[in-house]
Amino acid sequence: MVRKKIFRFVYNVSIVWSVFSILTLLFSHFFPLEFENSNYRFKYYFIIASSVPISILLSLFRLGYIEETRERIVKRIIVTIVISVSAVPVMFFFFLATGFCGYLTDKILFENIQDASIKIVERHYDCGAFDGDYPEYEIYKTVPLTNQLSYVVKTDTNKLDFKVWSKVDN
Repeated sequence: MVRKKIFRFVYNVSIVWSVFSILTLLFSHFFPLEFENSNYRFKYYFIIASSVPISILLSLFRLGYIEETRERIVKRIIVTIVISVSAVPVMFFFFLATGFCGYLTDKILFENIQDASIKIVERHYDCGAFDGDYPEYEIYKTVPLTNQLSYVVKTDTNKLDFKVWSKVDN
């Protein structure tokens, strides 16, 4: 009886973690939120990329508390292992594709007069040694939400209200 409760708990946690991981990845691609520090971004993607296949495998704990024939259980185990094994390269490719690339701030152009943490910056997308093109510089407004998370949106400096923004000398 206790063993079935433990299996059910592990199964539920693995499903919740898988759904949470996939939703946060989708959320991060559709909303303009970014990590302030690239180390945190790297750790975040590493945790997601390595834990999703593990949580898929842990979903096998469901077989410890359901009543099914041996043949169906073997089929479920095989399907789950195949999905987990195929998820590993996909997740690590995603990790490698996003882990090395990111936006780099080149210079701060303007600061908000009322809140100096809100800035308008010039930055470019860079992939280090994997990037062969010259950078394309873009202007973004960054609003820190927490110490490690910022809201970032493209902006046009021609439409700035200079009563709100002050130019920064770099």
